[in-house]
Amino acid sequence: MRVAGVDETSLIQIGVPDQDAARHIADMARVLAGVIAAKGIHCAITHAYEGGHPDHDAVACAAAASCRLLERSGYRVSLYEMPLYRQDGNRELHQTFALNEAAPELALFLDADAQARKRRMLAGYLTQRHTLSGFAIETERFRPMPRHDFTVLPNNGALLYERHDWGLRTGAEWKALAAQALIELDLIERPI
Repeated sequence: MRVAGVDETSLIQIGVPDQDAARHIADMARVLAGVIAAKGIHCAITHAYEGGHPDHDAVACAAAASCRLLERSGYRVSLYEMPLYRQDGNRELHQTFALNEAAPELALFLDADAQARKRRMLAGYLTQRHTLSGFAIETERFRPMPRHDFTVLPNNGALLYERHDWGLRTGAEWKALAAQALIELDLIERPI
């Protein structure tokens, strides 16, 4: 964050263990809603809901839920999602969205200074060097977050995390945890 120019006093830690975020969606949504309102944030960027890593999908769900909670009181937030990695057949794709005609994509081309900063930032994640090696330095992609149904699997059900030991093993487990959190937040109805 220091390389990105973010002051240490701006950082907020939610305290959710790595690979366990899907079990804390409702708590994360409440914390995020409080932070967004308290800091007067009206534009936010989160992970894309893409089935790459369950923590990423959980953060995407929590961010969307926090914005929906704030909407109830008339507080509006423009929420954008940013792709990281997802499954496509037998390969892993980086920084691409699964097709969604309703959500236009914005590609941001980074100048030389921004590319150098991004290289330094990525180099700081030694344990993620292999994963990050497939990421483009020149561009970042965003789109307004569609109103995802987080109880339906993303990416046509192709989940990269079903191939790895990243805290969740199946899409069925994701769907149950997402539904439980959204019911707890009163954002969807409990099935009859």
